[in-house]
Amino acid sequence: MQDRARIGQMKAEDFLRKPSGPYDIIFLDPPYADPLQPLLDRIGSSDLLAKDGLVIAEHFKKQPSPSNVGALCLQRETCYGDTVLAFYRMEQPASRR
Repeated sequence: MQDRARIGQMKAEDFLRKPSGPYDIIFLDPPYADPLQPLLDRIGSSDLLAKDGLVIAEHFKKQPSPSNVGALCLQRETCYGDTVLAFYRMEQPASRR
């Protein structure tokens, strides 16, 4: 799989400064104290995510998942103990739904 995947193990803010997408899957695992909203805003307003791509944002269960962030729409959430995985996709224009 190494020839078909790129893994950026760094702070999300650093990665978003030099985007090189589009990506099919973006997994955000920020420190639990960091708000997701700014990261999701930047992804939703960039070309980082492929047309049918998926953003998975991990966060502490007491931190709410932003429901809609720019062009990103919350699709579902899954809870594992104290951790929530929030799944986002780009909103499709009304004519393409």
